[in-house]
Parts: sequence; C-alpha cells; structure tokens
Amino acid sequence: MKIARYLDELYKVSEQMGTALEIERLVELIMESSIRVSGADEGSLMLFDGQTKTLRIMVAKGLSEKTKETVRIKLGQPIAGIVAKEGKPLLLTDELLSSRRFANVHHEGRKIKSAISVPLKIKDRVIGVLNLNIVTSDGLFSEDDIQPLSIFATQAAIAIENARLYKTTVQRTQELIILNRAGKILSSTFQEDEVINTMMNAILEIIDFDVGASLLLNDQEYGTLNIFSPDLCEQEAVSLIKKKLILLLSELLPFSIDKLHIITKNRILARKKEGFKDVEFQSHLLFPLIAKEEVIGAISIHSIKPDAFYEEHLHTLSILGPQAAVAIENARIYQEMQNLYTETIKALAAEIETRNPYTLGHSERVTDYSLIVAKEIGLSSSKIELIRYAGLLHDLGKIGISDNILLKPGKLTEEEFAEIKSHPLKSESIIKLITFLKDALPIVRHHHERYDGRGYPDGLSADQIPIESRILAVADAYDAMTSDRPYRKALTKDEAISALEECRGSQFDPEIVDKFITSVKFVMDEKRRKKRLRGSSCKIHP
Repeated sequence: MKIARYLDELYKVSEQMGTALEIERLVELIMESSIRVSGADEGSLMLFDGQTKTLRIMVAKGLSEKTKETVRIKLGQPIAGIVAKEGKPLLLTDELLSSRRFANVHHEGRKIKSAISVPLKIKDRVIGVLNLNIVTSDGLFSEDDIQPLSIFATQAAIAIENARLYKTTVQRTQELIILNRAGKILSSTFQEDEVINTMMNAILEIIDFDVGASLLLNDQEYGTLNIFSPDLCEQEAVSLIKKKLILLLSELLPFSIDKLHIITKNRILARKKEGFKDVEFQSHLLFPLIAKEEVIGAISIHSIKPDAFYEEHLHTLSILGPQAAVAIENARIYQEMQNLYTETIKALAAEIETRNPYTLGHSERVTDYSLIVAKEIGLSSSKIELIRYAGLLHDLGKIGISDNILLKPGKLTEEEFAEIKSHPLKSESIIKLITFLKDALPIVRHHHERYDGRGYPDGLSADQIPIESRILAVADAYDAMTSDRPYRKALTKDEAISALEECRGSQFDPEIVDKFITSVKFVMDEKRRKKRLRGSSCKIHP
C-alpha cells in the first residue's frame, strides 16, 4: 500500500521535475513532494559541494534560516555525511537517535521520533542527501519506506543534475557576454577610474559579493585603496570597511602575490591594532594585477557568507584581471603623456602672460573655472580634457599682438580693437601645428562668440557655438572682470556675478551662467566657512 502511494506521487511529480530547469524551484518541489508522500513533518535536501567537500542545505522545512545558511556536513559525519559517504539509505529510530553516535546531530532542540536519509545518486555518484524527520505526526518510518524513497531520490537526482547543467550553460553564456562587453571597454579607455568601475561592475554581474576593493600601487611604498559595494552608501560604513580591508589585505595579499617585497613595504597596508567587530567577512577572493611582469596592484572581493567563492570565480578574475592590468598600465602611460602635454602648455601660456602682469595666471584660472562647470554639467572625460587644453591656450594668439595695444591704459581705437578681436583666429592658426590638439581648435576659435549671435569671429549663436566655447566664454569674462586691467580696477566677485546674471541669454548661455554662479558661490562659501573654522577655538575631528 505504501509503495503504491509513493509510486503514485512519483508519477505526479516526475513530469514537473523533468521540466523544472530552475534548480531553486526544483529542490523546493522535491522537498514538498517527499514530505507529503512520506508523512514527514520536516526535512532538508542537501547537495554535495565538490570544492569544500561538504554537504550544504539547499532547501529545508523545520530549520532556521541561520542553520540553512551556516551548517556544513563533512563526509562521514552524522547523519547526512554518513549516508553520502556510504551511498546507502539510513533509517533512524528513536533509540538510534538517542545513542551516543548521533548525540551531536543538530535538531534545534526538538525531539525527533523517527528519521530517514536517502542518498541522491546518479549511478554510483552521490550528489546529495534527502533527509526526512517525523516529530509530532503519528507513525514511524520503516524498512518499507526505503525502497520507494530511494527510487524517488534517484529521479530527483537526475532532475537536479539536468537543472545544474542547464544553469551552468546559461551562466557561462551570460558570463561570456559580460566579459566580452567589459573587454571592449577596457581596451578602449584611458581613464583609470573607468577601468576599475568596468572591472568591478563586470565581476558583480557574475559573482555575488558584499564588498570589493581595488588596490593600485602608486610606487613600491604607497597604494590607493578603492572600495566598491552595491549596498554601501554611508560614509561611516565605508570608512569602517576600508579599515577592515587594510587589515585583511595585509594578511591575505602576500599569499596571492609572489612579489612579497612590494606588499611588506606598502605602508598603506601596514598592520594596525584596532579591531572592527561590526564588519566580519567570511569569504575572500584576491587576484593580483600584473603588467609587464610587475605587480601594480590587486583586486579583491569579500562576502559575509562562508564558502561564497569557488574555483570558477577565480577563473573569472583570471580573465578580467590581466585585461584590467594592461588597461590600467596604458591609462597611466596616457596620463603621464597628458600631464607632460599639460605642463608644456602651461609653460607656454605662462611665458605669454609674463608680457602682461595684469593677465598673469589668467589662463590657469579660466581653465579651473571651466573644468568645474564642465564636470557639473556632466561632460565626458574626453571633452573635459579638451576644455583643459583650450582654456590654457585660448589667448595664445595674443603673442602676435603688440604690447602697446595689450597694455594700453586708455580706450582702444577701432583698428586696435580689431587687432584684439583677431586673437582667437591667431590662436587657432598656432594650435593647428599641434596635431593632438586639433579637436580643441573650434573651442578656441569660438570662445568670444555671443549667445545672441553678436560675437566674433563668425557671429555664431546659441547651440551653433560649441558648448565648450560657451563655458570658456563665461569663465574668461568672470576672471577678466575680477582682475585688474590697465584701464580699470577689478570688480568684486559679487559684482562680477551680478554682471554675468545681467548678460545671461544675451552674451552668455543662461544655463552655463547658472551652473557657473552656483559653482563659484559654493567655492566662495566653502572658503568663508574654512576661514571661520580657522578662527574658532574648537577642534574639528575628521
């Protein structure tokens, strides 16, 4: 009679098990069916983890969430570990459950009357164990339950293996798509921050972790530690995590990198005595970033869950890590070149400005203002770089204008003003000789155009004027107004801001003016605040 009931239930659920390809739903279905047909009160389904060589609970009824998350059973340990090791079912009576052999089995304080555990097998390979307990119900498990439950478990094992294969195939396909997309970005960017963000986002799409970190060595003694977490937003939490990771990396990184001298000399990873009990990671995965056979840093991911990472996850990092390392190295070389270009251009701009003491530092200040606004508006990093160069070189053409005109204290004649108005074109003609600055030419040429179309040299208006030129125009005018000139004294910052407001929509792009004023006022307020703090007797602790 009991066998007939088992077979009837097996027939009902076999089709569902065969088509359930989501392993999470499948194990729930198996658990529900086995409890229903056996008359058990509770149970658990455990699968064998080949990496840790332990059984992990996939689904359970009657166990706490903490137990499901943390319990790991080694092969040979009671009860499931014995069943998995021997590959045979085990029937447990009340007397056997009370024996010394099973004294440490986790029952969560409940009295179990009867229990049965059967292996989930494919041929001779055990992939898990199905455990069923009777706690309050009438009746006990008997020898008659072993055969039908074993048949049920075999069908369940086949369904689980199929679901695993399906899940693995889908995951591998998705991973290839993610890695391919990330690889394209890594090979096309020269921004170090973009490299790190691309790499960490790709890892997060593939691997579930709580906190990630990138450590980039600036030299053999110092490094920069960046924290990456999908859930962290409070600065206090970030600071706590950062301190914890410094301790973790100092202990774990030497095991990941063979160039230990870099790690032991790295001051940012020096051991500290503080303890941070609020942040406890139980799983760690680290991978060195190596470019040209030199360690330039490392990436790490951390989880509060035990056994969260596998060999396949290390394989993912082994694909992304080298690509990221090369991209970071290229970004650093590119940045060094950019810095060299910038310093050369600054020197050139400063050389020009030494002719006129009234404009000394003008180009750098205009550049700084322009960069603040460009970032506030959200321009791309490439456009921001162009603004940097254009800001430094926008007045380069004045090198061809007579000092008598540039330093004239009185009103200019029409001819002299026409000469002044020629400087954007002269700047453009000089910059044309520098190939890598060709994209900055329109910015320099049009930085004296007006929003209403009454500017020079081409009389462009509104959106016809490059946005970079519109930004430069506001920054240029503001710095000119707040600086002394041969023919007038400097305006105050508030007076200059009022003048910009009067010209919004006529001379200047109104949106740019608004962004500029907001940014400048913020900087002014910050300076005033810091000045007040310096004059106060209280101490501010970071």
